[in-house]
Amino acid sequence: MIDSSLLPNVRDFIAQLYPFNRLPASLLEQVSTSIQISYLEKGEWIRAEQLSEGCLYIIRSGAIEEFENNGELRARLDQGEIFGFTKLIDPSLQRFKATALENTLLYMLPGEKFHELSDDPAFSAYFAPQSQERLRSALQHTQTPDDALLMQNVLQVCNRHTVEVSPDCPIQETAQRMSAIASASALIIEDEHLIGLVTNRDLTKRVVASGIDVNLPVSEVMTPSPSTVELTDSVLHSISKMMQLGIQVLPVMQGSTVVGVINACDLVQKHGAQAIYLIDAIQRQDSVDLLVELMPQRQRIFEALVEHETRPDHVGKVMTMIADALTVRLLQLAEISLLNAGAGAPPCAYAWMATGSQARFELQLVSDQDNALVLSRSATPSDRVYFQQLADIVCQDLAACGYSLCPGDVMASNPLWCQPLHVWEQYYRQWITLPELKALLNVSIFLDTRCIYGEESFVHELQMVAAKLVKGNRRFIAALTANCTKISPPIGFFRNFVLVKGGDNKNTFNIKKRAVSLIVDVARIYGLLANCLLPSTTQRLQYAVDQGVLHQASHDDLYGAYRFVCSVRQRHQLQALKAGNDLNNHLHPKSMSHFERSHLKDAFRVIASTQEVVTMAYSINDERR
Repeated sequence: MIDSSLLPNVRDFIAQLYPFNRLPASLLEQVSTSIQISYLEKGEWIRAEQLSEGCLYIIRSGAIEEFENNGELRARLDQGEIFGFTKLIDPSLQRFKATALENTLLYMLPGEKFHELSDDPAFSAYFAPQSQERLRSALQHTQTPDDALLMQNVLQVCNRHTVEVSPDCPIQETAQRMSAIASASALIIEDEHLIGLVTNRDLTKRVVASGIDVNLPVSEVMTPSPSTVELTDSVLHSISKMMQLGIQVLPVMQGSTVVGVINACDLVQKHGAQAIYLIDAIQRQDSVDLLVELMPQRQRIFEALVEHETRPDHVGKVMTMIADALTVRLLQLAEISLLNAGAGAPPCAYAWMATGSQARFELQLVSDQDNALVLSRSATPSDRVYFQQLADIVCQDLAACGYSLCPGDVMASNPLWCQPLHVWEQYYRQWITLPELKALLNVSIFLDTRCIYGEESFVHELQMVAAKLVKGNRRFIAALTANCTKISPPIGFFRNFVLVKGGDNKNTFNIKKRAVSLIVDVARIYGLLANCLLPSTTQRLQYAVDQGVLHQASHDDLYGAYRFVCSVRQRHQLQALKAGNDLNNHLHPKSMSHFERSHLKDAFRVIASTQEVVTMAYSINDERR
């Protein structure tokens, strides 16, 4: 029995450790009184009789080396880490040995108390024998239910009190019915089907400003076949759709039946949706200086989302939506600026194409810009001069708004990436048919693309060209796989983190380069094998499952690892913001909680295992054929 004077210290320490921090206070008190304390001097071994009794060991201070019974080193562990549970779970396992690397204080929880606690699902899940199971438990611990506004489905926030009129209803009567219930829109219904939509903005622009006779039928000024969302769609999806289409109202459907409308203004006024407010404000600014003034709100939105434990992929999508809105507005302002300067309007059609994390809807606060311009096939050399000016203006304006210039110069301002469609097609053919090192770097960047503004068909054509060239191209898949698996997760053979040895980032690891990007790369390969044109990592993984390229269990493990490492990355950046430090992706293990360190190791093992699978399946085997 523990000395009662030590009890508060023991309880306070284990109360910080997952999964003990999930236990109710009364049970935690029982655990604390059951703890036994052992002190080991440097080089001293845990006694064999202690090990045979079966205990859960918690390192209070110091460090331990754990060995298999045959003398093979098993792991090196430090303060806050837990060991001995595999023997408790399966007594048939061989004994292990453990010695102190330095003077060490151990807390020991007897086996019978451990098994009592195993009735708690969260507690038992943590001690699951497989890292994948522990990681799933960790995700349940770190993520709150999706009850934040952006993650709710639209049925929970849409306006069910709608104005419905027939197509022959006079404009004036339609406006009066909208005014009677303070509705910003009216649905045009014919034979119980939605055929059109009219909003306050439509009435202002198409009726008042144009002097249209208000006795004409509303069908004369309605938007026919309006875009809609399903009642099960998320608010986040709906906002994204509104932004892409430049609209503020979407009918909410259940099959072919209208059940309500979702309105961007209502979301801001009634729910305080700051991301929507910022996107709407961006669209209304008429100068770069005013846009720059809005950008601090971007940081506050990021902080709020991470603090509320919003799923990391949803955080990335919100941050991407803000960047998309800003890019569109900067392009519009740049066109106006060039027109006023005498350069004229755009001389031919073009598409502003996002690449990298923005294309994948995975933008972070620390992300730089990656973009390109795809011009019409008819673009002349003089046309390219105009678009080079346009790209220079927009890239510099993005930098002024906080999206730093790409250190690799993957931007539309680089003449290489401001080209007519047929030149882009030549690029893809060269990269994919001759996958040398530089070609692999370029194609990895430009396989993640999405149209932000302009002729979306240009980007779609490029995606189709790439998909056709990749399909069945085993040599390219093998080369891409070999290149993408050169970097491994930062975990060594003995479960230790592999850290940078020197320089400014000494004793850290880069979680973006050594974890997040590795999953992005693997998802890209699976997406290519499944002929997926969708750019996001989560979409590619799910599509690969749907097409039978990836097993559901493997998807769940990899997706779980992706969510966990992204959430750790975002929390690290949140801490840096609050401390007033520069944002980066370099994590120091000692700055993380035991919970994060333990489950990052699980995530890294999942990544390493997946890399082995794709290497064996798509690199070595394919090269032999």
